[in-house]
Amino acid sequence: MFLFFISQIVAGAFAFGLLVLEENHRSFSYISIISIQTITALLTFVLFCRRSLSDVSAYADEIRSTFGISVDGTEARRRTHISILSILHEDLVRNKTRIDQEVVKIQDRLQSTNSFFLKTREKLEKLSDFFKGSSDNISVIAASHEEIFASIKQISGSLSNQSKELIDISANVSGLCLVTEEIASAAKGVQELSEEAADFARNGKQAALKATERFQEQVGRSSNIQKIIEMIREISDKTNLLALNAAIEAARAGQHGLGFSVVADEINKLASLTMSRVNEISKDVSAMLSAQSEGHKLVTASTSHMESIADSVERIREFLRTMNTMIEEQLDGTRGMALTVNSVTEGSLQIDRAINEQNLALRELNQGVNRLVIDLNDASVDSDSTSRSTNETLIDSRHDIESREDEL
Repeated sequence: MFLFFISQIVAGAFAFGLLVLEENHRSFSYISIISIQTITALLTFVLFCRRSLSDVSAYADEIRSTFGISVDGTEARRRTHISILSILHEDLVRNKTRIDQEVVKIQDRLQSTNSFFLKTREKLEKLSDFFKGSSDNISVIAASHEEIFASIKQISGSLSNQSKELIDISANVSGLCLVTEEIASAAKGVQELSEEAADFARNGKQAALKATERFQEQVGRSSNIQKIIEMIREISDKTNLLALNAAIEAARAGQHGLGFSVVADEINKLASLTMSRVNEISKDVSAMLSAQSEGHKLVTASTSHMESIADSVERIREFLRTMNTMIEEQLDGTRGMALTVNSVTEGSLQIDRAINEQNLALRELNQGVNRLVIDLNDASVDSDSTSRSTNETLIDSRHDIESREDEL
């Protein structure tokens, strides 16, 4: 009996060690085992003490009967043994009282342990319900994660297509930058040519103005020639008139005026020839003046055209300068747009990579949620089985305690 008591204490200590080492969700079953082992050990100790008292009482009765038989004639020794037996009996009574008190304490502890077991059972049932509700909630969360996973997968596909389109746009913008640079280079060449044409037009305008001045000078000189021709014509007319007067005077002189008549004829011929040459020169001068007038008109028109051309070339040069500035701004804008498209493309690729990483994280989270659902289901099953086993253990312990109480 003493060895059984020691084994129960050792079993309780071993169960307490398992309680410290094991996980929290199995603590209730180990508490039950420790409590049952402790109660069983205490009951064993009480029975051991009761049986020891019974054995001691029987042993005292045996000694008393023995001494009564062996020392019938010796009253003093009998009294001595009776006093010893009385002392032993008083000790046994005191021990029995103390043991009865311990039994009452054990019964109180049994009642508190029974109520603790009932509360533990209720908590296990609530814990089982909580596990079931958590399993349902986590199943809903897993379903929502599946929907989120599908949405993110769709967004990832859209971003992949958008990234491809942005890459194509980036290539087109790069080509546009090259074309714009070529246009800017050509515009610079055209601007240089326009500046050369403007310089040529300005030089032509100045040359036309100088030619106009020279034509005006020639017109002035032609006017002087016309005056000289008029003066020569007047001289020719006067010479002709003088020859006519000389002929008249020679005719009046008769024979004496024959030589003078010949001179008058020669002077008349010279005057006629001079008049003829003057008329021809006058016609040539008139033609030259007419040609100079036409030339002056042409030079004036050319000067006007050169001025118009110079103005047009100047406007073209200004327009080309403005267009070159606009092309430079367009080139800068195109380069900026290319950089923006490249940055947007890079950002889209980064977003795509981030979504893929988030997709993997959600997939792992979904797997973890599924494992958690499985663990919660297992925990619910373990909780139900623990509750049933605890209930069965309580019933067995109650029956055992009742049987031990009957024995006590």
